[in-house]
Amino acid sequence: MPFGLTNTPSTFQAFIMDCLRDLLDVVCVVYLDDILVFSRSESDHIRDVRSVLERLRANNLFANALKCEFHRAEVEYLGFLIGISGISMHPSKLDTIRSWPVPLSVKDVQSFLGFTNFYRRFIARYTSISNPLHLLTWKSASPGPRAPFIFGPNALAAFEELKAAFQLEPVLRHFDPSLPSTLLTDASDFAISGIHCQPDPSGALHPVAFYSRKLTPAEINYEIYDKEMLAVVDSLRHMRAWLLGSPFPISVVTDHRNLEYFMTSRVLNRRQARWSLFLADFDFTLAYAPGSKNPADAPSRRPDYVPREGDPTLTGQEQVLLTSDRLRDLHLPSIARIHALLSPPIHSLVDSLIISATFTIDAPDFLTRLCEAVPSDPGYLAALESGRSDDFTTVGETVLHKGKIFVPASLRVEVLRSRHDAVLAGHPGRAVTLNLVLRDFSWPDVQRFVWRYVSSCDICARTKADRHRPYGLLRSLDVPSRPWLSISMDFIVKLPLSQGCDSIWVVVD
Repeated sequence: MPFGLTNTPSTFQAFIMDCLRDLLDVVCVVYLDDILVFSRSESDHIRDVRSVLERLRANNLFANALKCEFHRAEVEYLGFLIGISGISMHPSKLDTIRSWPVPLSVKDVQSFLGFTNFYRRFIARYTSISNPLHLLTWKSASPGPRAPFIFGPNALAAFEELKAAFQLEPVLRHFDPSLPSTLLTDASDFAISGIHCQPDPSGALHPVAFYSRKLTPAEINYEIYDKEMLAVVDSLRHMRAWLLGSPFPISVVTDHRNLEYFMTSRVLNRRQARWSLFLADFDFTLAYAPGSKNPADAPSRRPDYVPREGDPTLTGQEQVLLTSDRLRDLHLPSIARIHALLSPPIHSLVDSLIISATFTIDAPDFLTRLCEAVPSDPGYLAALESGRSDDFTTVGETVLHKGKIFVPASLRVEVLRSRHDAVLAGHPGRAVTLNLVLRDFSWPDVQRFVWRYVSSCDICARTKADRHRPYGLLRSLDVPSRPWLSISMDFIVKLPLSQGCDSIWVVVD
């Protein structure tokens, strides 16, 4: 292929991987024209190098001898030093970080973070240390066209600490599938972290990989139990290439003792159930270790890592349920009406019921309309005429049914709207809605009326999850007990045009 085409690198990568397909990850790895051959012994290495070179020659590919290095105990590959002891950063990259000047703009900060982020796997506390620098790159923190760029003390301290962390020249151990793995995890209020370790010949744990990240605004609202479990799940997901199918059980160490019983718990919420399905692919055991003995406890414990007021990370925690303008839209009784009801001392249960019922109905004249409608209510009159009025009592102008305010038929839907549809109610289920109604009101057969109202709520039907078992075989519909209880519809389409129409909508009650 000619140079300069955008798909040239991907096409060549696919070609070279196809050429070496049975040797990849067995004796070599390849990135474009950089091929790394690895072996367990020198004799094996001679054989492996010969196999790779013969495969290249068979596909009319030839290596440049001047650019090749053979039989080395340590080589530079894609910016890393890969040797017998492990993987480390190239000294030239360390010199670049050591001499990096203090950023003078947001672009400078982004350049520095982009460079260091490539080597974040070597830094155990990268997310924690670099957090003040990341805050400078957020849109909400970016200065306007005329505002000066401010590189404050926290950002400067993070900049220097990040440079110092790279100067320690950490070395990551090569992953050995024949050795057991230990995963150390931890979570704080604003971050999670994980450290994948394997034992060295002396038995001491040595890091293979580090992982850490900040929590999203939604994840910040998790309970501490779920945050700690999220650290376990995310760490396993990030390192699944090494840990999935391990011949040894993976030892997951956390400083939250309750996680030891996660896999045996019978009660899980939806999020935990999804995690449980993911964790089922891994053979692991959960063990407890105090935070002081868990190296993964460090990544998010610095005071400057806690978001300050106005930090965009906290948007998920700053929720205003009802603002002043929304309260005005609720049409609650006027302040004068409330004061008129509350000003006299409450001498009886009836007075308290009237105050509670009036305040929670979204109409200022509800009590007046209720008193006017009761004498003409058909159900109330029928009870008086038939002598079944034992459940009714009259206190002043208020009629009670079983000790609660009696609601005539014309106002019952309005009561249900206040107890089920209102903003402060939140569309609860049948039992909760009935409980809310019976706090202040009652009428004959109130339970059936409430259940029928909740079952026919359009918003609940469209948004709430189904609670019934999966539908089985088709069968005839039951005979409905009242009109509009069961409605079916269908369309007949692609008919000959008639007065500009070609479809029929059929609705059967």
